[in-house]
Amino acid sequence: KEHPHFTAIQKEQNNDMMEVDNDGNPATQIRISLQLYPGCDESLEVPSLPMAVPANLKRKGLASIVNHLLGRTDTDERDSEDEDEEESTSSTASGNDNNKLAPLPFDFLIQKTNRLLRTSLENAVRSSGLSTEEDLLISYFPAVKPPQTGDDTEPLPDWVSAIAFSSNFFMSGAYDGIVRVHDVSSGAVSSQVQAHDGPIKCMSVHPAHTCTGNRNVVANNNNDIMIATGSGDHTLVTHIYNCAENTLRLHAEYTGTHTNGIEAARFNSAGNTLASADWNGNVALWQVPDKSNINNNSEAAAAAAAPRQSKKKSKRAKEDFSGTDSSSSSSNTVTAGVTWKAHSSNVSGVVWGLDNKHLITGSWDHSVKTWDAERQDCLLTLNGARVVTTLDRCSNSDIIATGHPDSAVRLWDMRVGGAKEQAKVLDASLKVSHKAWISSVEWSPIEPHMLATTSHDGFIKMWDIRSTLPLHSVRAHKKGEKGLCVTLGEKIAFSGGSDCMVKKFTW
Repeated sequence: KEHPHFTAIQKEQNNDMMEVDNDGNPATQIRISLQLYPGCDESLEVPSLPMAVPANLKRKGLASIVNHLLGRTDTDERDSEDEDEEESTSSTASGNDNNKLAPLPFDFLIQKTNRLLRTSLENAVRSSGLSTEEDLLISYFPAVKPPQTGDDTEPLPDWVSAIAFSSNFFMSGAYDGIVRVHDVSSGAVSSQVQAHDGPIKCMSVHPAHTCTGNRNVVANNNNDIMIATGSGDHTLVTHIYNCAENTLRLHAEYTGTHTNGIEAARFNSAGNTLASADWNGNVALWQVPDKSNINNNSEAAAAAAAPRQSKKKSKRAKEDFSGTDSSSSSSNTVTAGVTWKAHSSNVSGVVWGLDNKHLITGSWDHSVKTWDAERQDCLLTLNGARVVTTLDRCSNSDIIATGHPDSAVRLWDMRVGGAKEQAKVLDASLKVSHKAWISSVEWSPIEPHMLATTSHDGFIKMWDIRSTLPLHSVRAHKKGEKGLCVTLGEKIAFSGGSDCMVKKFTW
């Protein structure tokens, strides 16, 4: 049965067939079939009947066709020949009439190449080695909207250098050594504790947002969030935040291994093992004590504790500090289960592999490596041309993204075992877009193709790795200030920087 608007589209196509190129010859046509991307709202589905469209049609032109088939107001916008490839993926919904919905911005994925359409259909087909005579199957889905600025935190007393997201809270770590728990909605500080005497360089939380199918799941049975932080003062600690009681208490201190600044730390998915790495190139694995192994009497713990004041002065004036951490009598002291020399220089990033049996590390020695966590055997080494400043892993594979001082974001295939022959670096996958040192990269816990980056240029950028260009670029921190860390949730992002602010973005 024909879609009520399909006949109108067919008529428009007949008119398009009469278009001519610059030499007066009939315009080239390409036959396509449109298919709604799996998991999208079924109300956006259109007939998948093949149709002939002009070969010079671009993203906006295809979006106009889809909106017409959906009965949404047609903006009558035709793609111009000079449309720049760097144009934003989102077009602004404009104009409502009394009977039709406003048009939606759409993105289009060419199935045979698994690449987003960023040029004309003809250019995309020819550059991929496909034939213009073949029917082209194209999936479509609503485009990611540009991030909108939300409520920022009040200015903190020092640079915000680490940030993580869990449930209804996000956590920040700063150069003043204080761990803060913020409410997601308002950004207000719910609780805080002096965790270190030096700057906090890394943070990991458990439970964190995870991806199960198409749902965002947070496994938090006891209203407790465990927060691990590493510092330039060579210390590594975990704290427990009780959401119901709004208390933040010292859980464990991890000692006896690191003799230099701790640059990276990460829980495994179960939260029972913590990996850490330092400036000297060493990696350590720690058995995390059970959450119940802590004095749960918050009043007694607070009374027994004396506020630890940082020995190092902040870069900016310190705020009055009222937080306390529990005394050593109510926390655990942990020694490393195993430690080894993983790199010849600073280990700037560490993540667990998808199977939790492998560990992936990146270093200033220009390499990324995959390790057997149980045997500490190096299973794979990939060498690049630049220092690795940060890394993170895709939510459903062992593809990682790394940041570098040359402003580039690179993708690496770190799969080992049966897929070892596929391990490689995909240097050409993402074009350079930042203007300075990449300080943080984080993959979306919801969308396996989406990641965010921040840089010393003060911008955050949203990427879909099926395109070489960022989806959106937003100035997060004012000119002259550095972006230092970024974290992602479900349609929400937070960025911390040298302006002592945490910026919130939603879409």
